[in-house]
Amino acid sequence: MSWSVDGHEVRHADITDPAIRYMHQPQTLRMNLWTPTFNSWGRGLQLEDMPWYLMFDYVEVFKYDEKANEFNLHWRDDFNAFDSARWHKASGTFAANSSVFHS
Repeated sequence: MSWSVDGHEVRHADITDPAIRYMHQPQTLRMNLWTPTFNSWGRGLQLEDMPWYLMFDYVEVFKYDEKANEFNLHWRDDFNAFDSARWHKASGTFAANSSVFHS
């Protein structure tokens, strides 16, 4: 699994990462700053650097085509308006997380 920002890979987790074992299950896209309690995904996050903020210009989602061995654009959101059919606002927290979310 790779995370990219502006076409540059910023983080990579390979098949040996315990979190990858869940990738065969249905997934959702979360647009937040998540501070996980397990080191492989939270490495480098320092509490003394807070507060942290996120701003998104757009998001693109791609689907993998096994036959063609390539990714194809599935959808893009430029955030010109809040799309409640695609996104929802959440608050609270969950296990393995040190963040509290406010919608």
